[in-house]
Amino acid sequence: MKSDRPRILFIYKDFSHFVKKDYESLGRSFQVVPIRSPFGKSGADFFFAGAKQFFLLARHIWKCDALFCWFADYHSLLPALFSRLSSKPLFLVLGGYDVTHVESLDYGSFNKKFRGFCARYSMRHARMNLPVAEALGIEARKRAGDIHVTVLPTGYDPALYLPGEAKEEMILTVSITDSRQRYLLKGIDRFVELAGCLPELRFVVIGIEPGVESQIGFIPGNLVVLPPLDHADLVGWYGKARYYAQFSRSEGLPNAVCEAMLRNCIPLGIRVGGIPEAMGSVGILLDAWDAEQMAEKVRSLPDVASHSQWAREHILQHFQIDRREQALEKLIR
Repeated sequence: MKSDRPRILFIYKDFSHFVKKDYESLGRSFQVVPIRSPFGKSGADFFFAGAKQFFLLARHIWKCDALFCWFADYHSLLPALFSRLSSKPLFLVLGGYDVTHVESLDYGSFNKKFRGFCARYSMRHARMNLPVAEALGIEARKRAGDIHVTVLPTGYDPALYLPGEAKEEMILTVSITDSRQRYLLKGIDRFVELAGCLPELRFVVIGIEPGVESQIGFIPGNLVVLPPLDHADLVGWYGKARYYAQFSRSEGLPNAVCEAMLRNCIPLGIRVGGIPEAMGSVGILLDAWDAEQMAEKVRSLPDVASHSQWAREHILQHFQIDRREQALEKLIR
């Protein structure tokens, strides 16, 4: 029996936590056909990934009602072309990397001409671009011109991040860090610097892959370095930490900040990308990195207990998963 639910082609590179949440939520209202498109770095991998995606799109495009793609990059070019040829709308989620070029770190979809062309073409021919933060929408228009944009933040299920544990005097940060580029991009060097300025507090960084720890150099005695952990274990660490830090040099809407705030962590951040939107008026936000200034503000933060409570309330008000699910369904229908 044929389903009367609209059919969506769901194009993605990796099934990360937030991509999986969209896949599952869309599956409750639509028939979702997943197309994984991990374009490799080698010429052969790139060619075979492109050929496979082409044939999957050619097979499914005429039976679908819309295309939904996470990130503007190599893998979004063919979906944008097929969208134009078939007059089927493309909804393109922008997460941060795809509208960025951090020249000093050679990071972002615009770090190479052809890659930037793929991202720009995709954004220009999407029915709607869906940046997860207002700052990314501004960057997208700088890169691609007068494109259609609707800001749609990622969402979080508050039932999965309940507060309750007694807080420790600890500052936590989480980043899957497997290279020097990633180490600097996520501001782990700044986190280490702050640890040296606040010896009275415990610092924990989670996600440092084996072999990368040597990039840190001197490790202050109050800093603990841990490898990547399961998401359930991370939730436990969010519950214990008094503060959560995000000192990135480039960032979309930082998922870990939002999850930590739901567990009453006080956010510490820098005005980059979607970090200010995640934090709201809670915690400590610097316009530019200054370790001594951040340390002084942490020591003198008034009414710590209230900030902890406000952190969860801010995420409940602005970033609940139900809001994203309902908005996505309405947009696509």
